[in-house]
Amino acid sequence: MAVVNFPALVRAVRASLGLTQRDLAARAGVAQPSIAAFESERRDVTTFNLGRIARGLGYQVALLPAGYLTAIEAAERVSETIETQGAPRAEIHLLQLADDLAGAEPALRCALVAAAPPLTGDRRFDAWLAGLVEYRLSELGVTAPRWVNEPERFNPAEWVVGGLSSLADVVRDRTPEPLRRRGVLISEDDLASV
Repeated sequence: MAVVNFPALVRAVRASLGLTQRDLAARAGVAQPSIAAFESERRDVTTFNLGRIARGLGYQVALLPAGYLTAIEAAERVSETIETQGAPRAEIHLLQLADDLAGAEPALRCALVAAAPPLTGDRRFDAWLAGLVEYRLSELGVTAPRWVNEPERFNPAEWVVGGLSSLADVVRDRTPEPLRRRGVLISEDDLASV
Protein backbone atom coordinates (compact mmCIF):
# COMPACT_ATOMS: atom_id res chain seq x y z
CA MET A 1 0.00 0.00 0.00
CA ALA A 2 1.27 3.47 -0.89
CA VAL A 3 1.94 5.79 2.02
CA VAL A 4 0.79 9.36 1.49
CA ASN A 5 2.76 12.18 3.08
CA PHE A 6 -0.19 14.45 3.86
CA PRO A 7 1.94 17.39 5.07
CA ALA A 8 3.91 17.39 1.79
CA LEU A 9 0.70 17.05 -0.21
CA VAL A 10 -0.94 19.97 1.61
CA ARG A 11 2.20 22.11 1.13
CA ALA A 12 2.30 21.32 -2.60
CA VAL A 13 -1.40 22.01 -3.19
CA ARG A 14 -1.33 25.19 -1.11
CA ALA A 15 1.73 26.44 -3.04
CA SER A 16 0.16 25.55 -6.39
CA LEU A 17 -2.87 27.67 -5.45
CA GLY A 18 -0.65 30.57 -4.40
CA LEU A 19 -1.97 30.49 -0.83
CA THR A 20 -0.02 31.37 2.30
CA GLN A 21 -0.47 29.38 5.48
CA ARG A 22 -2.46 32.31 6.83
CA ASP A 23 -4.76 32.23 3.77
CA LEU A 24 -5.33 28.51 4.21
CA ALA A 25 -5.96 28.94 7.94
CA ALA A 26 -8.70 31.49 7.21
CA ARG A 27 -10.32 29.25 4.58
CA ALA A 28 -10.11 26.10 6.71
CA GLY A 29 -11.00 27.56 10.10
CA VAL A 30 -7.79 26.16 11.58
CA ALA A 31 -5.17 28.23 13.41
CA GLN A 32 -2.16 29.18 11.26
CA PRO A 33 0.37 27.83 13.80
CA SER A 34 -1.42 24.46 13.62
CA ILE A 35 -1.06 24.45 9.83
CA ALA A 36 2.63 25.38 10.13
CA ALA A 37 3.24 22.59 12.65
CA PHE A 38 1.39 20.08 10.45
CA GLU A 39 3.18 21.09 7.23
CA SER A 40 6.58 20.87 8.93
CA GLU A 41 5.60 17.45 10.33
CA ARG A 42 6.06 18.61 13.94
CA ARG A 43 2.47 17.70 14.77
CA ASP A 44 -0.06 15.20 13.51
CA VAL A 45 -3.44 16.50 12.55
CA THR A 46 -6.77 14.95 13.43
CA THR A 47 -8.87 13.45 10.68
CA PHE A 48 -11.41 16.20 11.32
CA ASN A 49 -8.81 18.95 10.82
CA LEU A 50 -7.34 17.23 7.77
CA GLY A 51 -10.81 17.31 6.24
CA ARG A 52 -11.13 21.01 7.06
CA ILE A 53 -7.69 21.76 5.58
CA ALA A 54 -8.53 19.80 2.44
CA ARG A 55 -11.83 21.69 2.04
CA GLY A 56 -9.92 24.96 2.54
CA LEU A 57 -7.82 23.96 -0.48
CA GLY A 58 -10.93 23.04 -2.47
CA TYR A 59 -10.52 19.26 -2.03
CA GLN A 60 -11.96 16.39 -0.05
CA VAL A 61 -10.15 13.59 1.71
CA ALA A 62 -10.86 10.24 0.07
CA LEU A 63 -9.46 6.75 0.33
CA LEU A 64 -8.49 5.01 -2.89
CA PRO A 65 -7.82 1.32 -3.33
CA ALA A 66 -4.18 0.39 -2.89
CA GLY A 67 -2.21 -0.97 -5.80
CA TYR A 68 -2.78 1.92 -8.23
CA LEU A 69 -0.25 4.63 -8.94
CA THR A 70 -1.54 8.20 -8.74
CA ALA A 71 -0.27 11.02 -10.95
CA ILE A 72 1.38 12.56 -7.88
CA GLU A 73 3.17 9.33 -6.97
CA ALA A 74 4.27 8.79 -10.57
CA ALA A 75 5.77 12.29 -10.74
CA GLU A 76 7.56 11.84 -7.42
CA ARG A 77 9.00 8.49 -8.53
CA VAL A 78 10.09 9.91 -11.88
CA SER A 79 11.82 12.83 -10.19
CA GLU A 80 13.61 10.57 -7.69
CA THR A 81 14.66 8.08 -10.37
CA ILE A 82 15.99 10.80 -12.68
CA GLU A 83 18.07 12.13 -9.81
CA THR A 84 19.44 8.76 -8.69
CA GLN A 85 19.52 6.60 -11.84
CA GLY A 86 18.97 8.83 -14.86
CA ALA A 87 16.07 9.66 -17.16
CA PRO A 88 15.90 6.39 -19.15
CA ARG A 89 15.16 4.43 -15.96
CA ALA A 90 12.36 6.83 -15.02
CA GLU A 91 10.23 5.83 -18.02
CA ILE A 92 9.00 2.71 -16.21
CA HIS A 93 6.95 4.81 -13.78
CA LEU A 94 4.89 6.46 -16.51
CA LEU A 95 4.41 3.14 -18.27
CA GLN A 96 3.13 1.77 -14.94
CA LEU A 97 0.76 4.73 -14.61
CA ALA A 98 -0.48 4.09 -18.16
CA ASP A 99 -1.26 0.49 -17.19
CA ASP A 100 -2.89 1.44 -13.90
CA LEU A 101 -5.12 4.04 -15.52
CA ALA A 102 -6.11 1.68 -18.31
CA GLY A 103 -7.11 -0.98 -15.77
CA ALA A 104 -8.96 1.31 -13.35
CA GLU A 105 -12.73 1.73 -13.22
CA PRO A 106 -13.78 5.12 -14.65
CA ALA A 107 -14.37 6.89 -11.32
CA LEU A 108 -11.10 5.59 -9.91
CA ARG A 109 -9.23 6.60 -13.08
CA CYS A 110 -10.44 10.17 -12.58
CA ALA A 111 -9.58 10.17 -8.87
CA LEU A 112 -6.02 8.94 -9.50
CA VAL A 113 -5.21 11.98 -11.62
CA ALA A 114 -7.38 14.75 -10.17
CA ALA A 115 -4.70 16.45 -8.08
CA ALA A 116 -1.86 18.23 -9.86
CA PRO A 117 1.42 16.35 -9.53
CA PRO A 118 4.63 18.21 -8.77
CA LEU A 119 6.92 18.95 -11.70
CA THR A 120 9.58 16.28 -12.16
CA GLY A 121 12.45 18.55 -13.12
CA ASP A 122 12.42 17.19 -16.67
CA ARG A 123 9.97 18.89 -19.00
CA ARG A 124 9.76 15.81 -21.25
CA PHE A 125 8.36 13.73 -18.39
CA ASP A 126 6.02 16.49 -17.27
CA ALA A 127 4.63 16.64 -20.82
CA TRP A 128 4.38 12.84 -21.00
CA LEU A 129 2.50 12.67 -17.71
CA ALA A 130 0.04 15.41 -18.71
CA GLY A 131 -0.51 13.92 -22.17
CA LEU A 132 -1.00 10.44 -20.72
CA VAL A 133 -3.61 11.70 -18.25
CA GLU A 134 -5.49 13.58 -20.97
CA TYR A 135 -5.32 10.51 -23.25
CA ARG A 136 -6.59 8.04 -20.64
CA LEU A 137 -9.42 10.36 -19.59
CA SER A 138 -10.40 11.05 -23.21
CA GLU A 139 -10.94 7.31 -23.61
CA LEU A 140 -13.77 7.77 -21.11
CA GLY A 141 -15.07 10.97 -22.69
CA VAL A 142 -13.96 12.88 -19.58
CA THR A 143 -12.34 16.31 -19.68
CA ALA A 144 -8.84 16.33 -18.20
CA PRO A 145 -8.12 18.39 -15.07
CA ARG A 146 -6.83 21.92 -15.63
CA TRP A 147 -3.30 21.13 -14.50
CA VAL A 148 -2.58 19.14 -17.69
CA ASN A 149 -2.68 22.38 -19.73
CA GLU A 150 -0.17 24.33 -17.66
CA PRO A 151 2.55 25.68 -20.00
CA GLU A 152 5.35 23.82 -18.20
CA ARG A 153 3.62 20.53 -19.05
CA PHE A 154 4.41 20.90 -22.76
CA ASN A 155 7.74 19.86 -24.22
CA PRO A 156 9.20 22.56 -26.50
CA ALA A 157 10.77 20.01 -28.90
CA GLU A 158 9.74 16.56 -30.05
CA TRP A 159 11.02 13.74 -27.91
CA VAL A 160 10.80 10.08 -28.89
CA VAL A 161 10.36 8.06 -25.71
CA GLY A 162 13.05 5.40 -25.60
CA GLY A 163 15.55 7.63 -27.37
CA LEU A 164 15.29 6.28 -30.92
CA SER A 165 14.88 9.63 -32.69
CA SER A 166 15.43 7.93 -36.05
CA LEU A 167 11.96 6.40 -35.59
CA ALA A 168 10.21 9.75 -35.05
CA ASP A 169 8.35 9.68 -38.37
CA VAL A 170 7.00 6.17 -37.73
CA VAL A 171 6.13 6.76 -34.07
CA ARG A 172 4.53 10.18 -34.66
CA ASP A 173 1.66 8.66 -36.66
CA ARG A 174 1.00 6.09 -33.93
CA THR A 175 1.18 8.52 -31.01
CA PRO A 176 -2.11 9.55 -29.36
CA GLU A 177 -2.92 13.19 -30.11
CA PRO A 178 -2.72 14.48 -26.49
CA LEU A 179 0.88 13.26 -26.29
CA ARG A 180 1.89 14.34 -29.79
CA ARG A 181 0.53 17.86 -29.09
CA ARG A 182 2.87 18.06 -26.10
CA GLY A 183 5.94 16.98 -28.10
CA VAL A 184 6.04 13.43 -26.71
CA LEU A 185 6.17 10.62 -29.24
CA ILE A 186 5.26 7.15 -28.00
CA SER A 187 3.24 4.55 -29.85
CA GLU A 188 -0.23 3.80 -28.56
CA ASP A 189 0.88 0.14 -28.56
CA ASP A 190 3.69 1.00 -26.11
CA LEU A 191 1.10 2.44 -23.72
CA ALA A 192 -0.95 -0.76 -23.78
CA SER A 193 -0.53 -3.27 -21.01
CA VAL A 194 1.04 -6.60 -21.99
